[in-house]
Amino acid sequence: MATFGVLIATAVIGSLAYYIFALFGWHVSFLYCLLFGALISPTDPIAVLGVLRTANASKPLKTTIVGESLFNDGTAVVVFTVLLSITYIVVLSSILLQGLTIEH
Repeated sequence: MATFGVLIATAVIGSLAYYIFALFGWHVSFLYCLLFGALISPTDPIAVLGVLRTANASKPLKTTIVGESLFNDGTAVVVFTVLLSITYIVVLSSILLQGLTIEH
C-alpha cells in the first residue's frame, strides 16, 4: 500500500503543482514538479506516533502503523532519488546537446 500511495501522491501533487505554476505564468518543468511531489508526499512517523498515543491505540496497531509509515518514507526516498537521477540525466543531456562543456 505504501508504494502505490507514494506514487499516486507524487503524481497528484506534481501535476497540481505543474498546473498551479502555469496559472501564475511560471514555466516549471513537469519533472521538477514531480520531484516536489516526491519530496512532500510521505507521512511523518513522529506525527503518526503522537496521534496513536493520544488515541490510546494498542501496541500491535502502533507497530503496524509506524512500520507502514517508515516503509512509506523509504519508498518516497527511492522515488525521489530515481526522479532526481532522471532529472540529472535530462539536464546533462540537454547541456551536452547544446555543445556546452561542463568544467569541474
